Amino acid sequence: MAKAALLLASADSSDVTGIARFVDGGRAQILLILIEANKQRPKTKKGQTMSTNNARALAGKVVLVTGGSRGIGAAIAQRLAADGASVAVTYSTGADAAASVVTAIERAGGQAIAIQADAADAEAVRHAVDRTVTTFGRLDVLVNNAGTVMPMTVAETTLADFDRVFAVNVRGVFVATQAAVCFRPACVKLDFR
Repeated sequence: MAKAALLLASADSSDVTGIARFVDGGRAQILLILIEANKQRPKTKKGQTMSTNNARALAGKVVLVTGGSRGIGAAIAQRLAADGASVAVTYSTGADAAASVVTAIERAGGQAIAIQADAADAEAVRHAVDRTVTTFGRLDVLVNNAGTVMPMTVAETTLADFDRVFAVNVRGVFVATQAAVCFRPACVKLDFR
């Protein structure tokens, strides 16, 4: 079964507000995560925001969120945990922020771990997938959220700056996806011809 995650967000997005799953003939599964500005929603017994129609929809699933220590990544991780998933979050720097996300998930009754893994470091990304599987016994969903930008003009940007952005935003996504697909000895072969 092929799986994909699609994230829809606006520039002022700060919270994940809904999850919908679509299945196409049992072959393709798409996880659609809608990210919108904060709105009033019901609270769980432990105080974590949760939708009324997707409660525990992901119970028993394991999710790896790259770049899950802050911003949209942290909101995605907390929302997926609120819906029942065990969550691993990666971070490049900022162990305290990652620990805060894990603590918030655990206080709300969920399971989570933080893994230091720079998305530009292929070995670290592969290790993050391996550690997720080792800790939780499986991996069902990968959310490639890690990303970086060049806060400068094109004229000011060096090739090293550009290479870093490409390594995180493109190569890192490929490496994480490849590792997630092939986390078992019998690697799943995907043929897109």
